[in-house]
Amino acid sequence: MSIEFVKHLKIHFDLSMDMIENHINNCPDELWDQKCGGFVFFQQILHCLTGTLFWTRSTNNDFTEPFHDRVVYTELEKDPVGKITKVFLSLLFTKIVS
Repeated sequence: MSIEFVKHLKIHFDLSMDMIENHINNCPDELWDQKCGGFVFFQQILHCLTGTLFWTRSTNNDFTEPFHDRVVYTELEKDPVGKITKVFLSLLFTKIVS
């Protein structure tokens, strides 16, 4: 893979992560655990972050979903039971981008 192509991918990855961070920081509290577009808002953010963790891990590493001890359905197959707060998703976001 060429260096130029990798640089191009990094630019788009960074832009995508900026959008996710903006969604986390700017989502009104009353919308955070409501369905929007067919899925609970925080669940959609968790879905994106979980996918990012999965696809950017080393190929030999096992994968454990974040918040695996909670019933949040990161693959959006059902409505979550309970919720993940902005604080916890912000911490997960920070772990991914650092």
